[in-house]
Amino acid sequence: MVSKGDLTLEVIKQFMDYLMDFFVMKSIFNLDGPPMVHQQVHSMYTAFKDDRVHDWIATDHLKHLSMMTDEFIIALHTNFLPVNWEDTLCIRIMSAVFNASCKTFWVFSNHMQKLNSLLCETLSHFKLAALHEQLEAKMDAPLCQKYIEKKL
Repeated sequence: MVSKGDLTLEVIKQFMDYLMDFFVMKSIFNLDGPPMVHQQVHSMYTAFKDDRVHDWIATDHLKHLSMMTDEFIIALHTNFLPVNWEDTLCIRIMSAVFNASCKTFWVFSNHMQKLNSLLCETLSHFKLAALHEQLEAKMDAPLCQKYIEKKL
């Protein structure tokens, strides 16, 4: 269920993860063939408890009901996330630098991976090798020296 309040990318992603688990558990998602689209999108409607989302769905109920699940999520992003959410997230990942303010490199890298996971199924999603290069390029000098010593 998505309660009242601002929809964020994190909330939508977590909601979709739970929803996909629900679809599989209830056999609303066919792993070997096309998804049961009508049942999926219809099942999503009752999960939203925010009046703005209900109003948005109600304004064009038949259109939303005929959407594929991915199309519905894209429409949700378009209507409830900031226009430049994807670019903003990419900039956060590309400009992040590990330094003394971060507790450990492990915490920093996990945070960057979490941010990157929000870009899944977009063209901006960093492939694993690209994310590793980005993380390595953003290490501060002392950590970079330790990394080089361990690598040799």
